[in-house]
Amino acid sequence: MIKSIKYALLCTALFLSAISAFSNDENNSLENGASENIFGIKVYDAKEKLVCELTSKNEIYSFSALLEESVGVAADAAAFTRVPENTQVLYRYDIFNNSPVGTRLFIYADGKTAYIPDIPEDDDMPEVFAWELFADAYKILSQPASIKKALTRYENKHETVFAYDAKGTLVSSIKIHAGPEALLDLLQNRTGNFTQHRFETFLPEKSLHKGRKLLYRYTVWTPESFETIRLYIYNNTKKAVISSTSAGWADFTFSKKDYELFKNPEKLMQKIKEAAEQNTESD
Repeated sequence: MIKSIKYALLCTALFLSAISAFSNDENNSLENGASENIFGIKVYDAKEKLVCELTSKNEIYSFSALLEESVGVAADAAAFTRVPENTQVLYRYDIFNNSPVGTRLFIYADGKTAYIPDIPEDDDMPEVFAWELFADAYKILSQPASIKKALTRYENKHETVFAYDAKGTLVSSIKIHAGPEALLDLLQNRTGNFTQHRFETFLPEKSLHKGRKLLYRYTVWTPESFETIRLYIYNNTKKAVISSTSAGWADFTFSKKDYELFKNPEKLMQKIKEAAEQNTESD
């Protein structure tokens, strides 16, 4: 079964279960006095102390966006791993949807690893679903006291272009109407030797980076979707990779001029802004 189907299964099990409660029955919200376990996300520390609750629609959607982005990045890098041994659980996230039993997400003190137990069994699914978090994902999930503020970066994510360094630290972003579309438009007619690939399994066994040294990653969301598109720029090579869950991935080659543009996030963000504003004026 192709990766997109597996991914949809995972998203349904992990994220959409919490979100659907908002879409289908907002009258059951905590603000309206419903049972505290109907839906939402509760965060507990290693001593089982409740340290944070996410209950608003924006918080749930933003939390889901963070996890979706981290899973996609890990899949591209073949960064799925085992549960760390001899290490402490730092925090546990419980995701509820009309049931006292929620989906659990564990964040560990060492290794920057996330782990979700009890994933539905299938031939292409791993026995243990654990993956390495990129730097900002781990920072946000390991600091629940400030998670609500940190998650605001994902509000209006469909109008935002994110730029991360090689470790996964956000270095630049732009939030503007049609920003992601402007980035994708800039890619058109700027690529040579474009080669399309399909994912054969849910979790690739080999990294898409093929030993290349990562310089920057750009992430955008497709309209009205949880799916991300990731664009990877590498050091000292005009080769680049673009990846998405349903469409697979492709490698291609920039011209020297375009490589200079895309390896400079600030200049690229300015170019995106100009293109997005021009597109808006012409509509």
